[in-house]
Order: sequence, then structure tokens, then C-alpha cells
Amino acid sequence: MPHGNLWGWGETGRRDSVSGAVAADAAPEPSKAGRLLVLVNPAAGKGRGVAAYERDVAPVLAALSGCGVVVEMRVTALRGEAMKIANALDLDAYRAVVCVGGDGTLAEVFNGLMTRPDAARAQSFPVGVVPAGSGNAVAKSLTHRVAQPCDNCTAALAIARGHLVSLDRAESERLPIAMHALLSLSWGFFSDVDIESERWRFLGGARFTVGAIVRVLFMRRYDARIRFRPLGAEDAADAAFFLEDGSSDDEEDDGAFYNKFDISRSRKRKGSTPGWREIAGDDVQGVWALNLPWAAEDMFAAPAAQCSDGAFDLLVFKGHSRLSLLLNLLKLDAGRHVPHSRVTYVKASELEVVPGASSTGQGGYIAVDGELVARAREVNAGGAGGGGGGGGGGGGGGTSAVRMVTEVDRNWRVPYGPMSLRVVRGSARVFGSSRGGGEEV
Repeated sequence: MPHGNLWGWGETGRRDSVSGAVAADAAPEPSKAGRLLVLVNPAAGKGRGVAAYERDVAPVLAALSGCGVVVEMRVTALRGEAMKIANALDLDAYRAVVCVGGDGTLAEVFNGLMTRPDAARAQSFPVGVVPAGSGNAVAKSLTHRVAQPCDNCTAALAIARGHLVSLDRAESERLPIAMHALLSLSWGFFSDVDIESERWRFLGGARFTVGAIVRVLFMRRYDARIRFRPLGAEDAADAAFFLEDGSSDDEEDDGAFYNKFDISRSRKRKGSTPGWREIAGDDVQGVWALNLPWAAEDMFAAPAAQCSDGAFDLLVFKGHSRLSLLLNLLKLDAGRHVPHSRVTYVKASELEVVPGASSTGQGGYIAVDGELVARAREVNAGGAGGGGGGGGGGGGGGTSAVRMVTEVDRNWRVPYGPMSLRVVRGSARVFGSSRGGGEEV
């Protein structure tokens, strides 16, 4: 399928000179003129968002003046501000919006676009991200697909060239506030690590490692029910797979991880919805649904994920011991955690997570694109409950106090409870480097 180009440049391979890589391209079409909005999150990563823009991004984007594009930079001051800006953006005046920050900043912008009255148009409005955050999963996945480094200059060059990649999105159902995901839905161990490690943000990406060690040492097991419709499952007979409790050992399966898609060892649960499968139990450690292969720059969590295949790759960790969980997490960087007998991996076009209480009475976070959207034992300032379950603390025991939802957070919170996602194939467009044949704009 042909590639698209937002600014009208002729597509070329990457060159040694960053400035020459854009300036040497074919003359742009006059109709491509407009404004590019760049939102810089100064708190992203280790708090170096502005420095990253000035040092790595602005010099590259300066080349866009050659095709009449005006680059407008704004520094966000508060959490949620990027969402408000995107929600009110004049789509006729701007050609695209780019985030210099992490995956959370991109999530804010995309949800701001999707909650507009003209969301049908806004969903394909071009967005981009420069990896200045802690995880940088979206940027890492986009550069991984073309074997390029995940850095600020590579991202800025892709934006300056104007190449766009189609990307799936997922939308929530049956929630009081619409939620839209470009990257992930997480609950249990994975959201516990993500949210509770915020206190160590000064460590950058290393905060996830520290958080994982804490959560392995003080492991939580959750009661949960996970329902999903496997990709391509048109009826119950063809749907892949309901996993029964396996053996008690912690060894890996002998086959390659692609055997995780084999449905020969599965069965249909009696009375289940046609085309759907279910995993349930009180020993679920974590649930991760990923749209892209990388969950962070060092976590190859969903090796089979693709940008626009109509699925989120669902991982369920269930029944690990502390040792087996630790050993399996050490394989995340190479994607070798998938073959483990205690890991379910399946491509799902729809899914639902019904969270229950944890074994310690703590934890209980639902995160969309790495951003907290629901927390057990949380209430609004006005007194409305946010759900039951465990507390929101980060230690090894005890019961934490009920948290209050601030006014800033209220537009990004839903009640703690069942969370459903439905995948919409290829409706979003993000800046990404070309590999000479692939996604269509």
C-alpha cells in the first residue's frame, strides 16, 4: 500500500545529515502549508522536555518553513492541559499536533481529539510523539518496525518528512466518560508497577525496574474475570481460546511462542457468549492489552503486535510463584516471556476486564495508555464513590486510606469496575519513518 506524506515532500531514505534529509527532497505542494502545533511536557521523563525540544527537535522542524509550515510551540503547565488544547484545536488552522513527552502526553492529546463533537474527523488528525518520557512505548514501536533508533532526532525527522502510519485505536464501552487507547490497557501487576512507580519518576525509565522488584517481593494476587473475542473469531467454533487452569509447575512450554495462538488445547466454556472466551480465577497477577509490540523502550511485551491489524494483543499472567514471575519478567526485553505456561497471549478484537479484590487488600488500578483512569477505594471530592476492592497504597501490607479525586483528574477518571475495549482498525494516523511499503495513510 502506498505511503502518505503530510507536507508534500518527496520520500527519501535517511541521510547522514539531518538538515539535508529534508531540504534535499522534492519541492512541496503549496496546498500543504499550515501550522504544526508542538506541545512540550516539561515534566516528562526526568523533566527535560523543553531542553529536548530546543536541542533536538526545533532545528529539524525548522526545515518545514520551506513548505510554508509555521511551527508553534507551547509548554504545558498542568496535567490535563494537553487534552484541553486538543479538544479545542481548530483543525482547519493546524495540519498536525506533536507531543514532546511520553506516552501519557500523547494519550491526553488523542483523547482530547476523540471527545470533540467532530470526533469522526478528529480521529484521523495527524499526531506525533518525540520520546522525552519514561517509557516511550509508541515511539519505540514505530522506530522498531523500520530498524531505526528510538531517539528525539529520529522522531523529529519523521515528523519533518511528514510520513504517516495508520494505527489501530480502542474505545471503551459502557463508561460514563469515553476512553480511547492508542497503546494499552493494564490492570493488576502491570498497572501497579506503572502507577506506584510514579514516586520514582526522577529515575527515568529505571523507575519501572524498581517498581517491578517491589511488586515481586510483595506480590499481589487478584480475583478477576477476563473475557475476550479473539481476532477473526466469527463464531464460537472458530474462537481461540478459553484456558483452563494448567499444571502447577512453573516451566515453559516446549513449543515456540506462536503456539500460544494454537486453539487445539482449548475448549469453549459452556454457556459463554458465542465467539468469546474467558479466563477467571483468584490467582491472576496481571492483565496487559497492547496495541504495539513495545510497552517501554526495554520491554518487548507483545512481539506479534502490529500497528494496524485490528487487534490488541492480550497478555494474562496467572498463577506465577514469586521466583517464576521474576525470571519471566527478566525475559521481557527480548519478548521471551510469552512461551511460559502461566502466560496467556492472544490477539483480541474486543475484551473486558472485570477486576476483583487483591490478596493484600491493596493495589487496584486501571490504566489506559499508562495513565491512571480508575483506582479502587477512590472517591470524588464531592463524596461520590469510585468503586470497591483493595486500597491504593504501595507497600506490602495493611489497608491504605481512601484517595480523593482532584478537579484536574476528574475528567480522566471512571468508576473502578468492569472495563471493556473494542478495537477500531487503522483509524488513527501517527508520524513514523517509512520502510518503503506498508501502512497506508
